[in-house]
Amino acid sequence: MSTGKYISLEEAREKDKLKRFIKEHPNKAKKKDFEDLLDAMCKGEPKKPKGGG
Repeated sequence: MSTGKYISLEEAREKDKLKRFIKEHPNKAKKKDFEDLLDAMCKGEPKKPKGGG
């Protein structure tokens, strides 16, 4: 169990309080950045730098 002010993700999942967790931890990411990162992680190959170096 968490002892602080905010609920942990694990605690929120166990106690079915995901809405509270979402309210306490707002999303500040950009959707495009996240999707690009996820795509790169799923492909498993590093991006090659553009240009001649």
